[in-house]
Amino acid sequence: MQNHHDYLLIISCTLFNNYLENKGMKKKKVGILTLNILVNYGGILQCYALMKVLKDLGHDAWYIDKRYPSPPIPLWLKLSKYSKRFIQKYILREKSIAIFLEKKIAEKDRIISQHTQKFINKYIEPKTKAYKDPKELINCNDYNFDACIVGSDQVWRAKYALPLESFYLNFLDKNKTQKIAYAASFGLTLDEDEYSKEQIETCGKLIKEFKSVSVREKSGINIIKEKYKWECPEPQFVLDPTMLLKKEDYIKIIEKSNVKTSEGNLFYYLLDKDEEKNALLKMVEEHLNIRAFTVYPKSTNIFDPLELQVVPSVEKWLQAFIDAEFIVTDSFHGTAFSILFNKPFIVYGNKDRGVARFESILELFDLKDRYITSFSEVSENLISKEINWEKVNNKLKEMRKFSESFLEKSLENNN
Repeated sequence: MQNHHDYLLIISCTLFNNYLENKGMKKKKVGILTLNILVNYGGILQCYALMKVLKDLGHDAWYIDKRYPSPPIPLWLKLSKYSKRFIQKYILREKSIAIFLEKKIAEKDRIISQHTQKFINKYIEPKTKAYKDPKELINCNDYNFDACIVGSDQVWRAKYALPLESFYLNFLDKNKTQKIAYAASFGLTLDEDEYSKEQIETCGKLIKEFKSVSVREKSGINIIKEKYKWECPEPQFVLDPTMLLKKEDYIKIIEKSNVKTSEGNLFYYLLDKDEEKNALLKMVEEHLNIRAFTVYPKSTNIFDPLELQVVPSVEKWLQAFIDAEFIVTDSFHGTAFSILFNKPFIVYGNKDRGVARFESILELFDLKDRYITSFSEVSENLISKEINWEKVNNKLKEMRKFSESFLEKSLENNN
């Protein structure tokens, strides 16, 4: 019987591969380059979602394990820093100084990311070797990727994408590997800019080599076509990868874990908490008679004990969306998952982290009234106002189909 089963499996796989080839979708080896995903829930889940969608389409998806947070420090500068710290610590008697600060930071990262790293190790596989220097990315060519996708998240924002040119895939052999941008984000409006003249020119030349280009915000299309006037394939507006999956896909992840039910029903995910946001939480609590809770480190103060800075698990963060009756957030992915899980929410604008992202997703689902920039804009009517989830879900279904089609066409074998 086992041989019979194996025979049927071989036939099924052969038929499926023939189907993909007939559609111009022969299985491809695809690399994914995104921002560092160590402790960022949205960053981790958008990477997971994109890999899952690609695998579901029959492709061999790989995470390009880029681990450098910024361009490396030259050896002479390292020695200079070590010497200065040695003097501060042993001659000037400044006890708090760490001579090998970089090693201490690496150890800190290992501790605070202990839970999120488990998710990465389990779900974001396979990976390339770890690249700790931008110059090492050229070794990605050794993996013989048929295509490489840059995205999603703010991979085209100069403030976060370091060095910027690597996120326009300057390290790839354009004759061997197709270059694709999926839901790339500048994170800025047309009135804002972080690119130098040199970066505009360099990235403009690199984007011409892309087979297809898509962005996560509509403003990104205008930045490419009108502001920078780059020549490239017609840019498309697509969903963030997290929204390509259904709520049920994330529930399956939670069911495989031992996460406990949240201790509250007003989930707040605030990256930059302040007094106005505290006042908003209190108002929602009192008006709806619910209790606030969060999934966040106990402290983000770098001087506090490390055990207080540990980031809770990805599964615990996902569980919060199931348990919540209402959500308050200043995060893009906090907004995206509120919509995915059909939970009423309020978005508090976060200008420093990129307002264009909020404007685009809320406009897409006709939910701009859920967006505020100050406590004075909050009212009991806004808190109580119901959302037409049927309309939202229909739009989500439509955009999901369009976005998946973009990926399929981008990975077709023609040109």
